Amino acid sequence: MAAALLQPLGMTSSTFAWPAADDPRLAIGHTEAGEPMPRFTPPLEKAAAGGLYTTVSDYLRFLDHCLTNEQRMFVPQAPIDDGLAWGLGWGIELAEDNAVWQWGNDPGHKNFVLGNPTARTGIVVFTNGERGADVYSKLVRELLPGPHPSLEANRRPGWLRGWQTAG
Repeated sequence: MAAALLQPLGMTSSTFAWPAADDPRLAIGHTEAGEPMPRFTPPLEKAAAGGLYTTVSDYLRFLDHCLTNEQRMFVPQAPIDDGLAWGLGWGIELAEDNAVWQWGNDPGHKNFVLGNPTARTGIVVFTNGERGADVYSKLVRELLPGPHPSLEANRRPGWLRGWQTAG
């Protein structure tokens, strides 16, 4: 992965290896009350959706690359409902310009990425708090106006159905 993706894109602060505990870039998560949480420790077994340790600037490079060169990933593969679908590694907002999205949700860390392939615009928001979804929702709505059903994906009745019926 490093040779095929991270190095060619200049993602020099990204890795799939757990960073050293004293790495100053490693964010400490916070509870809903704003109290620091114990340092996050990843599970021993990795899920397909996890494992990349990165920075906002590195992930922005990845988003820009995808918006420019990898639009085949943005073709709907599995419907969620009338407003959302899953593509290849990306969620897709089924609207005029099919914005694409992805999120992260670990204890004390909430992250969101939204990109518009047509306009080649996007936003990457990484937070280190349990209330991070409130932060990224406000930022997305302010900086990229319009309906964004992806911000409510986990509250939509069929959001897992696409995974369960695909393939």
